[in-house]
Amino acid sequence: MIVTGSELLGLSQISGGGPLPGIPVDGSGVEAATAALASLTTKGVVDQAGKLTDFGVLPTMAVQHYREARKHVVFNELRASVNRDGALTVLQPAEGGWSLTRMAAVALMVVLLEAYPFLRGGGPDAEPGPWEVLNAGDWAAGRASGSLLVTALMSPGRSPQVVALDERAGMGFEYDVSRGRARVTPLWRLRHKVADMVGCQGSIEKKIGGLVHG
Repeated sequence: MIVTGSELLGLSQISGGGPLPGIPVDGSGVEAATAALASLTTKGVVDQAGKLTDFGVLPTMAVQHYREARKHVVFNELRASVNRDGALTVLQPAEGGWSLTRMAAVALMVVLLEAYPFLRGGGPDAEPGPWEVLNAGDWAAGRASGSLLVTALMSPGRSPQVVALDERAGMGFEYDVSRGRARVTPLWRLRHKVADMVGCQGSIEKKIGGLVHG
């Protein structure tokens, strides 16, 4: 379902109210709330009496799960909450606002593997290299052309941990944006790192089979 920023905040208010981690506020106040209610009515989320419809229960619950989750992850422009039941509420920028989806952790992993091919790689059975100091300018200058996945892990009471992942010379490369440090890591370890972030437990290779190389 595609929702505007105001509709997203409206769904949050309907489900109990409160901020949505990682989501910028797009309008507030009485006028914005009135417009959000009108558009949610047009989309069939609430009826003319302002009550939630059977259809509206699904997106409202998805937003409630996102708001109440104790763990949120960011992958470039995508935001997701790791919900209590193990499923994810996923928000991606879309024309007109946000695409609101509920999916399994494995399903999101498939999306990420298709979008960022370096996450499918293998590499040696080795531990990550040591963290070394690297400023942002040198990190950017040393980047090869290719996909880049900026990740962030958010949880209450802690500053977001922002780490950029890419591939260099056939190996994974992690850059801790907050601390200005970098290290070389086997590609398969990057894949497992991302899988852990979304709560995809167990052997990810067995779950997604032919999408990975080792």
